[in-house]
Amino acid sequence: IREYIGVSKDFDVFELCKALVQKDFRKSSQILNYFAENATANPPPAIIATIYGFMNKVMIVKYHGRSGADLAKLAEISPFFLDQYKQAANHFTIPHLTSIFAAIKKADMHSKGVGARKPESSSIYKDILVAFMKSEEWRVESEEWKVKSEKWRVESEEWKVKSEEWKVKSEEWRVG
Repeated sequence: IREYIGVSKDFDVFELCKALVQKDFRKSSQILNYFAENATANPPPAIIATIYGFMNKVMIVKYHGRSGADLAKLAEISPFFLDQYKQAANHFTIPHLTSIFAAIKKADMHSKGVGARKPESSSIYKDILVAFMKSEEWRVESEEWKVKSEKWRVESEEWKVKSEEWKVKSEEWRVG
């Protein structure tokens, strides 16, 4: 392909989405740098819109957690690709996806000249790349909250038991 059209098939937006989801920093950086250097052929608003569309489907799959044809229909994807979106969804927590969408929104605005002094493609893409690569931080934070939540649930149950014990003792003292 490179011989005939001058570019590798590895440098398209779908390969970028795949690399971003797999947290492949090197490949994601290479593709984003290629897009930044060839912004006329790969306009940032189009690239960002495709990333958004892909991640929106990942979010739907993650959030709804249904299976089969219902989920594919809801996410507006072919059932053939559903497993790929499920695998992608497993790489993210809802808070991490939310931060990715915030980075995509910011990049989209900057690519259109809103809120950026110098809307260079390379700087626009960096925020997206960083948002995707922060996954472990979000995963750890999410797990910590699960542990804290379980601890609070157990403590709440313990307090309920103590409260019942105090009611019984209080009633015994009142009667006795």
